[in-house]
Amino acid sequence: MKGLKILFIVVLGCFFVVLTIINSCRKGSGILGPGYVMPTPTATFTPDINYSVLIHQEGTPVTDLELTLKNETTILKAKTDKNGIGGFKVNEYGKWSLLVDTFNGFKSQVFVVEPSITTFTSINYGIPSLELNLLSGNEQIPISPNSITYTVKYHTKFEREKRVFINNPEEIISVISNPYTVTNDGDELTIRLDIPKSFEGYTRNKKYLDIYAYTQDIATQQIDTKSNTRALTKNWTLNITVDYYYMTLFDFYNNDGKTCYYAGIKNIVLNANNIPFSGTVKYDVEFGNVGSGSNAIIKNGLADKCMPDFTSYGCFSALAKVKTNNDEFWAWRDGMGQNGWLKIRIYDGNYLDVVRTFSTTESWSIICFHWQCVTGDNSPLRKYYACTWGDVMVSCDWPNRFRAADITRYRMERINIAE
Repeated sequence: MKGLKILFIVVLGCFFVVLTIINSCRKGSGILGPGYVMPTPTATFTPDINYSVLIHQEGTPVTDLELTLKNETTILKAKTDKNGIGGFKVNEYGKWSLLVDTFNGFKSQVFVVEPSITTFTSINYGIPSLELNLLSGNEQIPISPNSITYTVKYHTKFEREKRVFINNPEEIISVISNPYTVTNDGDELTIRLDIPKSFEGYTRNKKYLDIYAYTQDIATQQIDTKSNTRALTKNWTLNITVDYYYMTLFDFYNNDGKTCYYAGIKNIVLNANNIPFSGTVKYDVEFGNVGSGSNAIIKNGLADKCMPDFTSYGCFSALAKVKTNNDEFWAWRDGMGQNGWLKIRIYDGNYLDVVRTFSTTESWSIICFHWQCVTGDNSPLRKYYACTWGDVMVSCDWPNRFRAADITRYRMERINIAE
């Protein structure tokens, strides 16, 4: 019994000691110090993350582009390589801001990323596009003046400011609405095309003109965004058929006895479709002569459209002349590489005002000439006419000599132009 009493006393004493310790902790005093229990230290880890960013446009990598990764305390820099990838070494958890620099007109962008969760980020900027649609007017272009209005709608994933242009030829006046630029997805402009009368700047089969809107790189002036294509169609035609002559003429009594070249058209037949003629059709001339004998362009035709009577060429609807300083031997020789073209402006008092150019590579005719046997330097009369040397070989006895009063030859072709 005595042993049990001693054990009871010991247990009871221990109980009071533990109770005293707990109570002292609650009161902020006692053997454990100032009101708390010392925690056991927990080990912390610094992350070591290889974080990569791919910048591309529908699979095409964007190279040499500056990237910035930052949080409240750290800023990291990288540039994309030939594969469009920029890499960072990240040693902190949490969310970061990824800044992508400007390129190809795209403005800088900020993305929220968390490298500790996703170690690879792919950003597709896409390929911006323009949509060209007819708003008003008709793409079947008459011979009269005409206006067409289009809308240009912009499609882009990210903000990208670009000025809009249209590939109109200089004869067509284009009017683009303010502010002339597009920036965000869905931005829209209008473009009006003012087409003059008798417009013929059709580049495809001389009947169609492909129109598109575009933007371009400021530095290189190269197109970087191009819309769908619209086709303007010519809905009128002029069919003209003429006899075209290119002529060499030596006349002892004209141009100081020097060789001249002529070009003219006659026997004109006009057939038109959707052309409301008004008044008399007129013809203005520009004559270009080429070859070793003369290279010249004459801007005006002759008021007198008839060739000299001795040529038998008759009168023309349009006729032009180039004078040279070359003697009669240029008329005798086989053309001396001479040829020419005749550019004719055809117009009336209404909407018709077009230009057609005529030329030929037909062979030269035979040479024909008027001549006389003369003594010394006497002037020849148009006494005899011949087109072969056989007619004159035995005609002049000494001291007389052969002398030409004129020499003629020509190229001629019946030409049709339907445009």
